[in-house]
Amino acid sequence: MFVCPDCGNELSVRKCNTDGGSGTLEVDWCSFCGGTFFDRLEINRFPYREALKLGKLLPHVSASTLSGTNECPKCHVTMERLTGEAIPHEVHAKKCGNCDGTWFAVVELEKFKKAQEAKISYYKVWKIP
Repeated sequence: MFVCPDCGNELSVRKCNTDGGSGTLEVDWCSFCGGTFFDRLEINRFPYREALKLGKLLPHVSASTLSGTNECPKCHVTMERLTGEAIPHEVHAKKCGNCDGTWFAVVELEKFKKAQEAKISYYKVWKIP
């Protein structure tokens, strides 16, 4: 059983279509606050349209109602803010330094995937490898 680092509720396994729609991906999802945990590199196979679907499954929860531990659901290490060249400054996601899993609140996941999709499109248009 995995526990949501934002609200403390139990996570459930949710099947989602991968980028290109040719396969599925199982992510750990909180049905209370909508947060999603991705194992190492899974986020890159998760398309924007799936982030939008998850966002529509439940109402947005205000940050004041969240009282989680900020611990990785998988290995219980305190997660740090996810930063890097590919992460927009306005996106607040978390990363586990032990298992490389990433945690996204529902709104942050939508913002991140939208930005990632735009960047990929830019690289394709300008033929940048």
